[in-house]
Amino acid sequence: MHMPNNNHTPADSNQIIPLVIIGGGFSAAALTIHLCKSAPEIASSITILSEDSGTRAFGSGAAFGTDNPHFRLNVRSDIMKLFSDRPDDFGKWAATNISDKQASQPEGNFYRRSDFARYMTETLERICTKGLPAQISTTAITLRQQGELWHILHRAGDMLMARNIVLATGNPVPRWPCAVNLADHTKQSGSHTSGKLAVNPKLVVNPWDGSWLDRLEADDALCLIGGGLTAMDGIYAAAQAGHRARIMLVSPHGILPPAQTDWQTRPAIKWPEEPLTASRFLSYMRTHLKQAGHDWTQTGWQEMFESLRIELSDKWRELTENDKCRLLKQAGSWWSLARYRSAPQNFTAAQAMLASGQLSIIKDRVISLTEEGGRIKIRLASGKVLSSDMAVNCSGVASDLFFERLITDNVIRACAFGQSPEVTRALAVYRPDAKAYDNLFALGAATKGSCGDVVGAGTIAGQAEQLSKILAGRISSDLS
Repeated sequence: MHMPNNNHTPADSNQIIPLVIIGGGFSAAALTIHLCKSAPEIASSITILSEDSGTRAFGSGAAFGTDNPHFRLNVRSDIMKLFSDRPDDFGKWAATNISDKQASQPEGNFYRRSDFARYMTETLERICTKGLPAQISTTAITLRQQGELWHILHRAGDMLMARNIVLATGNPVPRWPCAVNLADHTKQSGSHTSGKLAVNPKLVVNPWDGSWLDRLEADDALCLIGGGLTAMDGIYAAAQAGHRARIMLVSPHGILPPAQTDWQTRPAIKWPEEPLTASRFLSYMRTHLKQAGHDWTQTGWQEMFESLRIELSDKWRELTENDKCRLLKQAGSWWSLARYRSAPQNFTAAQAMLASGQLSIIKDRVISLTEEGGRIKIRLASGKVLSSDMAVNCSGVASDLFFERLITDNVIRACAFGQSPEVTRALAVYRPDAKAYDNLFALGAATKGSCGDVVGAGTIAGQAEQLSKILAGRISSDLS
């Protein structure tokens, strides 16, 4: 769905917008849906700022904005909950609107990411009965507060003025985790170069939309840098396309995420009441997971893990900043593999390629990419050099320039990791003086530094529902 798209600022530069949502992905769409579900009449009081509004359907974002039919959701359809009062809404919609025999697995239905984007589009149309918010195709640069109003500096024109702002920017732009030195590629060494600046089709810095697979020939050697879900998407898509050549996966851990099982939600495991250190936090998790065995591919282990996650955010908030950083350093990579498990289709394809020898997993780190004789040379920390026809960045390394600017401009207080806003339990953003704003909020990926485990669609939808209860009443009151 492409909502009304103004490529310039409102004609009246003094117009005050009741609510501006910065971002055009799932987080922004989920909030819009819950706001319009609560008060349909406020849609005209909302403006969306998103640089992708001219190219992507609103709500698809990085996670679901792909046309590649082989990129699948990594969780069952019953986990993709947009509404707390209708947890089976997506499943019912899918049963009527999706024809996909490969989605059905013994563990559940794992549909295409693009199909979930269609579901979001139709849900927006169904919920927003009084019309849709306005949308401006632009990039927010920074914010300034003057009195009770926010001034938003953006690339499309003059500043916008807003009474309330929600930062729903989603996952930031990926960047290479290593030095890149190719003659026809924007040079980069840990900078913020985005995929839009790269001109070499052999290097893919932003793999999320899957378009790079259209350039991959069946006999091209492929190197995937990183071993998470994005790499698993690439493996499955390459297998479905009949890719024949060698695939090299370089990962510091040398392992792939396990496949999702048919685990069921169990009662939450109660964490200790007293605040924990990083070491005690890890010890508590390990003790419970050992009770379920040592195999994270088993249903019992995954059910125990999910039970620990239910109240984990509260304990995460109690950690000191040093302990948060220590915990991320000690267990962050393991957590990502355990938490973001693969769709069974992807896992099966990877295991088949490993068995045949087509896929090799290399436990190492990439330190540089160069080109020799028309081939990509991938230099590893061990000194080994790989040769490939295409290199794809699946590392997960990313930067959000907008948040970096807000932190540098002393507009917001950074979370423990210094890369995103610190927020309250009500999702209000903290000022640098550690007091919360009453009209600046954040949700989704932007809040994971403060809230811990916040990436999954169900968790973000819960945040959107929570925040809509605050904002819908506020905006309705302003209109009356």
